[in-house]
Amino acid sequence: MLKIFTLCFTLFLSQALFSQTTAASIPADGDTTIYTTVDTVASFPAGRTAWIKFIGQNIVLTN
Repeated sequence: MLKIFTLCFTLFLSQALFSQTTAASIPADGDTTIYTTVDTVASFPAGRTAWIKFIGQNIVLTN
C-alpha cells in the first residue's frame, strides 16, 4: 500500500513541478495602458432591494 501511495504521490508531484511556466515563456505584448479608477461605484439598476431579490431567486445551493 505504501508503494502505491508513494508512486501516486511522486507522479502527482512531478506533474505539478513540471507544469510551471517560466518568465521567458510569457510573451511580452508591449501594452502600456494605464487604467484609472472610476468615480462611481457599480450598482444594480433597480436598487439594493432588487439586487437582493435577484440573488435570492438565482442562487443555487449545492450540498
